Amino acid sequence: MSLTDDIPAPWRISDTGSALKITDARGRSVAWVYYRREDALGAEYLTRDQAVEMAKAIARLSRD
Repeated sequence: MSLTDDIPAPWRISDTGSALKITDARGRSVAWVYYRREDALGAEYLTRDQAVEMAKAIARLSRD
């Protein structure tokens, strides 16, 4: 039994403008990956491109 057995595939990624939301086939949230635009000041944040790569890696877990 894997950690994702009770979270039905496929998992989808949607962009909310400041985060990428990963949802399962039922529409339940699996994960959120937050990012900041390139011009944001302050602490180190993920760029949108980095967040997309992370969200894709999370979504691939539904196929394992």
